[in-house]
Amino acid sequence: MHTEPDFDFKNELYTVARGIVYITTIANFIGIFCLMFNIRFEWYWIKFTIYENRFTGIYINPNLLGFVSCVAIFCCHILCKPDFQNVVNQRKVSKIWIVACVCTSLFSLLLCDSNASMVLILAYMIVYIVYQFFAAKDGLSPAKVTMRIVALVLVGTFLVGSSLMFREICQQGFAVVTAKTYSLLDEITEKEQSDTDEQPKQNDSDNNKTAAPSDKGPITFEHENSNIDSGRFKLYRESLDLFKISPVFGISNGNIVFYSQEYANGTLKYTYHNNDLHNGFLTILVSTGVLGFVIFGIFGFRFAKHAAQHLFLQKKTFKNDAYPCMFAFLSAYLFYALFEKALLYDISFMVMWFWLIMGYTSCYIAKFEPMLETRYLFHQKRLHRSLL
Repeated sequence: MHTEPDFDFKNELYTVARGIVYITTIANFIGIFCLMFNIRFEWYWIKFTIYENRFTGIYINPNLLGFVSCVAIFCCHILCKPDFQNVVNQRKVSKIWIVACVCTSLFSLLLCDSNASMVLILAYMIVYIVYQFFAAKDGLSPAKVTMRIVALVLVGTFLVGSSLMFREICQQGFAVVTAKTYSLLDEITEKEQSDTDEQPKQNDSDNNKTAAPSDKGPITFEHENSNIDSGRFKLYRESLDLFKISPVFGISNGNIVFYSQEYANGTLKYTYHNNDLHNGFLTILVSTGVLGFVIFGIFGFRFAKHAAQHLFLQKKTFKNDAYPCMFAFLSAYLFYALFEKALLYDISFMVMWFWLIMGYTSCYIAKFEPMLETRYLFHQKRLHRSLL
């Protein structure tokens, strides 16, 4: 909401992005190493490395791993921008770190099988490509606009189709690799066990007392729940019943679980995983009603309008700066919010990162406000910035 005039936000953003790259890369290597050597265990609600047949790495949930992987790729992207690198007075991140971070993050994103995170990264790429197609300063003729729209549809279709196909191939291929690796480890373990057979053995009762349950079957890195919505449609139907209770002012976020048990079908239960509707927009609508949703929508629309103005109506291009990357990430996050706990109320890394990037975007907007100009459409002045 407020920063001092001399606040160097680019320096701070660079520090944050660099820290994300270092920490995520190390975490990814640890998770992949443990996966390859079948190091996994369960402790209360923590399921290390594998959670419901999906890769989690060192995180507690595969969806969180997927989101962090997307954030790491986004940070690598902005760290490669030359204009952004030239304005900071810090030690540059090595290209080796950036390449390692991108590769391990993509690998983790594919194996965690998080559909919402896949939507996030695909939407990020598509929005950024839209900017590259339509941010030309020389004006666009109707023929160029039509051609670029067709090209954009083809590129988007190719990205979505190839990404889903590549994820399927990667999951099946690595499932075979892990199966072979685990069988080799089992053979080595059995050989070591046979070498110790001459030692005195404990009786069966003692073995039963000390034996720990093992759940190390074959891994396919796919959802155990065959439903593509993972039960979200059931939550959405429940949200409609909750919305009818108080459509104008809402029932407040703190009452969602209680009202679900008292006045609806009881789909939501008081657990860490089910205290949200897994849709950021529905959660705001049910919690604050139409009134709060409209107020939040007005705030979001005005911010989006100013952000788009600075992206397309500036006197110079930001193609080599971090601003288009942040705009693309915030736009992609809106699609991500349709399937995950996002936007408000859930105090987590996913929500706080969204508002942090929005804050840095606001700093760009405040700094470059005098640079706005009239946008030329079809080689004529057709749209003034105040009418956007």
